[in-house]
Amino acid sequence: MNEEQIRQLIREEMSGMLGYVFSKHIRILDGRNIQTGRTTGTQIGTETSQKIGFFGKTPAVQQDSIAAAPSMSGTYVQSEQVAQCNRITNLITTLRNLGLIA
Repeated sequence: MNEEQIRQLIREEMSGMLGYVFSKHIRILDGRNIQTGRTTGTQIGTETSQKIGFFGKTPAVQQDSIAAAPSMSGTYVQSEQVAQCNRITNLITTLRNLGLIA
């Protein structure tokens, strides 16, 4: 194999590695960052059925929405307090499901 053939082989291998489909785990060395564009932005997961997980947590699909808390009446009403607590609990569950909190 001559030098030009070796260069061509390296080009082909590199283009395969730098394509859009990865067949192996992606490793990022310490101190390296992921930079994204400033115009359109970047998505991780382009459909709600695609799964993602963080910090070793099993990947999960997009979590259900959490309804906005109702406005408080200004006086203590137990049902309002329960509704607030339920939304906080749902938020914590969502963060745990994704692995963003323990």
